[in-house]
Amino acid sequence: MAERLGVAVATVRRLEGKRLHPRFENGVWLFDPVEVTKVVDQRSADAPVAKVRPASPGAVASAVFRLLDDGRSFREIVQLTEQRPAIVRALHREWRCGFKVPDHVEGDDEIERARDRDDRELRVWEQQMMELGRREDEYDLRSRDVRRPRTSSRQVALRERLRRLDE
Repeated sequence: MAERLGVAVATVRRLEGKRLHPRFENGVWLFDPVEVTKVVDQRSADAPVAKVRPASPGAVASAVFRLLDDGRSFREIVQLTEQRPAIVRALHREWRCGFKVPDHVEGDDEIERARDRDDRELRVWEQQMMELGRREDEYDLRSRDVRRPRTSSRQVALRERLRRLDE
């Protein structure tokens, strides 16, 4: 049942008595197929739109075209595909022109520049993360080498008493 709904068993248990009303027959709990179908339909209607993270340029174009066909806004397309606005704008121009576009599509260079910029930014970010990890490792090693003796509250109290006696 949980597999059919695409949820955990605990979620099915929470739905029991609310939207699902199983009956016990011959030592087995049985769910009404009509109720299960209603829950599946409702869950799929309530589910947020899954993010589209295509890998290839063709898959990006396909996803953006589908979202444009569905009437999605510019902002939604950028958020769902996680593509740069320049890429989405260029693909919108291609989608709008259709087959009337010459061999060199306006915006191809813009798409390539945006992808190159993304690649460069990703490489810089990865280098920064590696450097940060290296610095963190160095700090951990240095902090292990410089161990300070821990002073307990009892030791502090004793030192304070001795200081008072010396006065």
